[in-house]
Amino acid sequence: MRLLGHPLHAILVAFPLALLSLTPLWDALAWAGIAGAHWVAYLGMIAGLCIGVLAVLTGFIDFVRAEKSAAVETVALWHAGCALTALCIFAVALVLRSADHTATGWALAVEAVGAIGIGITGWFGGHLVFHHGVAVSGATSGKVSSGKPS
Repeated sequence: MRLLGHPLHAILVAFPLALLSLTPLWDALAWAGIAGAHWVAYLGMIAGLCIGVLAVLTGFIDFVRAEKSAAVETVALWHAGCALTALCIFAVALVLRSADHTATGWALAVEAVGAIGIGITGWFGGHLVFHHGVAVSGATSGKVSSGKPS
């Protein structure tokens, strides 16, 4: 799926990656007494989850439409599985927050696990792009060219 010639999935993933990865940091700052940090964490998590769902949908559409080798399909399925798992983990952390939207100890621990999951998801996504050349214009035989003439 493209928007003005650019892969929409690649545009969207930056937001949940940043917002959800920073949620445990903001909540730790809130525990350290930084006023308002729990609201930044809470709103960032909501935005990250919402945009994350859009990123998953666009990634799924790209996956279904693309011609892919068995190796690319395997990595893409791991990428998708990690993304869905990480989003679910953050959804659980959202439910574990207290009534005033402050992270409980359990919520913060679950967020930390979710942030690790987001990192693993990004690693698999990067592997698809940089190793296999997925969604890279001009990529041949699944590899990204160096840009130098052969």
